Amino acid sequence: MDTSPRTQDSTPPPAITLATLKAMLAKGRAAHPDLAGRMDKAAHILVARSITPTGDDAGSWWVESETTADQWYLVVVTPHGPWVCTCKDHERRHDWCKHGLAVALLHRCQEAGGPTPSPAPLPFPFPVERYSLDARFELTDAGIAALAALDAAPVA
Repeated sequence: MDTSPRTQDSTPPPAITLATLKAMLAKGRAAHPDLAGRMDKAAHILVARSITPTGDDAGSWWVESETTADQWYLVVVTPHGPWVCTCKDHERRHDWCKHGLAVALLHRCQEAGGPTPSPAPLPFPFPVERYSLDARFELTDAGIAALAALDAAPVA
């Protein structure tokens, strides 16, 4: 998605040390080996690209594209599961992308590095599996129709 930052906080995020980044990356990779490759890419984004809060709230961030000049992705923090991102990878898989992981890694590094400036950050967990691989499901045409019926029902 071709999006660009419109409203940005003028204060850059606090600096983090390489040692903190390495420690948090190792911790995340150990806890979620299935996301290790994406976490490596997220660490690269954190080091080489810009991650900027939107300024609207404490839960959305602009992440600069690794590959396309002047392209930014909007990452929105959610309480559970993968954080929403406007990139094609997240749109296709509905799972953690490298941009969402970069923001999560930034938050983990800030938490590990000591106090952060106000506003106080929300609790930002590392990714968790919402379903076991055996319990995953797919929405059928009948399920889509049932949801559409719920959307069309009048609100009392």
